[in-house]
Formats: sequence, structure tokens, C-alpha cells
Amino acid sequence: MNASDPPDDIDSEAWEAWATEVVDGTGFDVELGVGLARDAQRVARGEMTEAEYQAKYHEDVLDEFGVDDRPTAPEPQKADGSPLPGVPGTGNGKRSRRSMLKTAGAIGLGTLGLSAAQQSTRTVAAQSGDGDSESDVQMGMAINTDRCIACLQCMDACNEENGNPAESLWMAVLRYQEDDYTDNEEFLTRPCQHCSDAPCETACPTNARYTREEDGIVLTDYDQCTGCRYCEVSCPYGVNYMEWAEPGGGDFEADRDVDGVTAAGSAPQGTMGKCTFCAHRQVSDDESLQGTTACEDVCPVDAIHFGDMNDEESAPRQHLANDTGGQPTYRLLEDKGTEPNIVYVGNEPSRTATQTDGPTGENEFDLVRERHGRREIEIGSHEDDD
Repeated sequence: MNASDPPDDIDSEAWEAWATEVVDGTGFDVELGVGLARDAQRVARGEMTEAEYQAKYHEDVLDEFGVDDRPTAPEPQKADGSPLPGVPGTGNGKRSRRSMLKTAGAIGLGTLGLSAAQQSTRTVAAQSGDGDSESDVQMGMAINTDRCIACLQCMDACNEENGNPAESLWMAVLRYQEDDYTDNEEFLTRPCQHCSDAPCETACPTNARYTREEDGIVLTDYDQCTGCRYCEVSCPYGVNYMEWAEPGGGDFEADRDVDGVTAAGSAPQGTMGKCTFCAHRQVSDDESLQGTTACEDVCPVDAIHFGDMNDEESAPRQHLANDTGGQPTYRLLEDKGTEPNIVYVGNEPSRTATQTDGPTGENEFDLVRERHGRREIEIGSHEDDD
């Protein structure tokens, strides 16, 4: 569980005190963790390049962890400084992790220090002759908060599906009230946002946090996770949790395997857990489970829609196109540059909104005290996203 709500401003004394409190006691370098986390958010916002980030922390990560396998090296270049042909880049020194791993497959993963095991499990798709094999699939959700009744069935289903302890809130429902002299209450359903430019992945010193090539789902390799909690303090959404307790029960070992990586189901004690978009379902031999999540299955008001955000025929895209009831759409904390893959339908919490008691998890993330810039989602705007 989080030590307290993550403050919004990473340059504030309050944020540094919060991050220090979270990392302190893990046995890992607190100053390094706070620095990695803060600058990971700067990378997402485009204020620092991945190459600058790598150079700044490479030696410290080596000293603390004995290895630095983070795929955050500078973009490959010719001797004259021009890009290698066929190597994708963003033009601003900032690259998505999926693009980075795709490039690694084309030029040789050994140049990034990735082990043979990581090569075989993390980059599953075979590289074609032109190096272009990155999937166009980006799994995500449309969540209609205008429909949410805070029944908490999504939270119960998440814990039951993954075998989590009751205190693990991979899915949380927050209640808040607007300062508009009415008694109307609204709810915010908050799983991991599965960002395309995830600070948690950038900050992970052991390369345990990664994005699955096939569908863009952000996962944790439990076998590589040290429990340093650097991902927790780098995430602006407050959705990473140290698993203090043993899994909630049942035999979930078989459900943890994702393409040969132990990355789904309940997180082992002492590692970091979060929503996985039910990754074990996505790789299941049972085709009826593929493309589904437990929270979506049980929602009685059809508020959660899971699917490929790049496919206009998918459930979330169809909901956004045809079933919003005229409600606005937005993404959480979009100004952070993380490119979250959950689109919300309903009213975004305003600056004057205040959280109220219940239903649960209300003290974890003080999201509703800030209003962040809303961008109306245009159907089709995801077509070219990584």
C-alpha cells in the first residue's frame, strides 16, 4: 500500500518527502530511487531524453544493483550522427519502450546489455528482414464513470481473479463530490493506466517492469522484481503496490506465466503488484477468455469496456463512438506525457472537488483535488499511436 497520496508536483518538498518515505526501509538507495522516479516523469513529459536519463543514472544503478539492463540507451546513429536507416525515432530524443525493443531486435539486443533469456521472452515476435514487426495492437479501456454506481464488484472480481489479498487494490473506486451546492456524488474507477510512455518502466532499475510487445500491456517480471518500490514513486497515478502479504489463496502459479515470463496473477510477497489487464487471460488457450478482463465481466452497468484502442470495431472504440450519451471524454493526468491507454467517459473531477468517505481506497490517491487539461478524444486519433 502507498505510504500516502502522491503529491502532484515532483519538484515540491512534499513530493520528495512522500517519495523518500515510500522508498525508505526497502534497503535500497533512497536518493537513487527518488532521482530515478522524478526524472522518469521528466522523460515522459519530454523534458529529458532517454539518453540523458541513461547517462545520468547508469553508474549509480550499476553500483546499487550490480547490473543495468534498462533499454534506455541513446538512439543508434551513424558516425556522422545521422540516424541508422529503418530505425524508428520520435525526432525529439524521446522513444517509446516498445519502439526501443523493436529497434533492439533489428540491430542486435546484445548492444543494450539484455540477456539471452530476456531476448527470448521479452521480444517474442520474430523480426522480419526490415525490422518491422511491432504490433499495432494497443489494449486499453473506455470506462464510463457516468454509469458507475460504486457497487465494487470490479474490485472484488479483480482480487478473486488474481488471488490477491483483500488489501491489494489493483482496481479502486474513489468517491468525490463537486463543490456545486448539491449532494451529487460521483465515482472514479482507477486501475493501472497501462501508459504508452510509462515512468514506472523507465525508472525500474532491473528491467522488471516492461511493456508486452504484442498488445502494449504493461507488466512486471516478478522473477526480476526486487521490491525497491522505485516504480511506485515514479507513477503519477498511485497504482503500484508493494505486496506485503502472501497471495490470497489458491494455486495461481499456472496463471502467472505470460510468454515464459512470470508476470500475471498475484504478485509474490515482497514484489510490486498492479493491474495486469488480466494478462493470463490474453495468453490463455481458451479463446473465450482472450480480450476480456474480470472487472469488465462483472460490471452490472456496462461501464467498463476492454479491447484494442487501435481497432475501431473494438468494444472501447465502439463505446466511445456510439454510446457516451453526449458525455465528455478525457484521460487522467494527460499533461504528464505518459500517454495513458484508458479513456474516461463522464465529468472530469474539477479543482473544487473533494473526496468523501468510501467506498474504499479513497485515501490512496488524491486525484480529485486537481483538474488537469482535458483533451477530447477523437475517434480515429489512436490509429498512428505506438
